[in-house]
Amino acid sequence: MIRQFRPRAVDATGAIRRLQALVAIGYDEPLLRARLGVADRTTARLLHEDTSRIQPDLYCAIRQLFAELDERPVPLEQSLAPRQLARENGWVGSLGWDDIDSPREKPKRNFRPFGARPAPKKGHLDEIAIELAMSGEPALLTRTERLEAIRRLHARRTSDAQIAALLRVPSRTILRNRTALGLPAHSQADLKETRAA
Repeated sequence: MIRQFRPRAVDATGAIRRLQALVAIGYDEPLLRARLGVADRTTARLLHEDTSRIQPDLYCAIRQLFAELDERPVPLEQSLAPRQLARENGWVGSLGWDDIDSPREKPKRNFRPFGARPAPKKGHLDEIAIELAMSGEPALLTRTERLEAIRRLHARRTSDAQIAALLRVPSRTILRNRTALGLPAHSQADLKETRAA
C-alpha cells in the first residue's frame, strides 16, 4: 500500500495579515477569493483569524497574490467598503508590520493604510466626511458617522434608496441602521411632498 504524501500545515499568521493588508488598500474579499480560487469560507476564516494553520500551497498562493497587488492600491472611490471593513477590524497595510510573518509582532502604533483617516477620538464626528458622504462624494465614515449621516438625511425626508446611493452602501444596511436609530420609514406621501417642495 502506497501512502499519499500530504504536506504539513503551516502557521497562517503571515497569510492572514497579507489578506487583511490587501483589504486595507481596497481589495474586496470576493476578488481575493476568486484570484486564489478558494471557497467563500476559506477567505472569511482567514480574514477573521478563525484558523491558525493552512496548507503550504494556499500560503504560497497568498504570498504570490500579495506580491502582485500590495503596491497597487485600489483608488479610494472604488474601494470604500473594503477599506471601511479593514478600519473597523483594525487591519493594517503591509507597512504596518516590521515582520508580517511573526506571530509575536504587533502592528505599528498609529499606522494608517494608504487612503485611511486617523482613528477618530471617542465621540468626535468628522463633519467634513459626513457632508461629503451626504452629497454623494466618496468618503470613509466610521459607523457613528454613517449613522449621523443617515439621521440627517432622514430628517430631510430622503428615502432609504436615495440614502443608500449617496452613502454608497446597500439599501438593507440603511434599513438596518435606520431601524437601530428608531427612525420610521417615510411614507410615499411624505416623499412626494418633499419632491414637490
